Amino acid sequence: MSRPRPGGDGTYADAVAAGMMGVAQGLDRVGEVRMLVIQHVWRRWTKATRGADKAAARLALAEAHPLPPGATGNAWLHAVWALERDGFAKRERVGPVTADDWAHQEPAHAANLRWTLRDGGVDIGLLEPWPSLRVTPWPGHLPTPLLRVRAGEVVRIDWNGRFRSSAGGSDLSYFMDHHIYWLAVHAAPPPDLFTAAVPRKHVDLRTGIY
Repeated sequence: MSRPRPGGDGTYADAVAAGMMGVAQGLDRVGEVRMLVIQHVWRRWTKATRGADKAAARLALAEAHPLPPGATGNAWLHAVWALERDGFAKRERVGPVTADDWAHQEPAHAANLRWTLRDGGVDIGLLEPWPSLRVTPWPGHLPTPLLRVRAGEVVRIDWNGRFRSSAGGSDLSYFMDHHIYWLAVHAAPPPDLFTAAVPRKHVDLRTGIY
């Protein structure tokens, strides 16, 4: 499966160019708002493992995970993923994240989350993921911002999609993604910040992908 890359859709490129201003400005200038904590849990598979007999391996990745210690920076990312190409083995990466980091994650994904510092919290936006590759529906309009996360709150966003492996090449195969964004604004996030959370808001944008 060729690695998908965004391009030619304008919306994605404009958003990356604009950047996530909350990272550049610093979250700690707003009272108790110290750090945006992001846990990104996602998985990717193809038709080879879409059947019920492969469901146990495909769905083994938990929806939320304990946070490792040592959170620092203005925005901090705990990425957890499982891909078919790796036999759905759990992989993790953790550390401070900037706009540029987020736009160039490996393995590549749509990186469609945006965040912007505001007085009293962090505004969260969600871009249309890979419009030139996606074949499943996406809402015609989402509010801008989608929501605001305030200190002490936890928010969850789910979205999924089916994508072409190539925008115009000879590769006619497809792959499926499911992404969960756990979001919180916290000065010192505890390990169970997301595993024990009842989200203040759950934005569920999942759709039928088969």
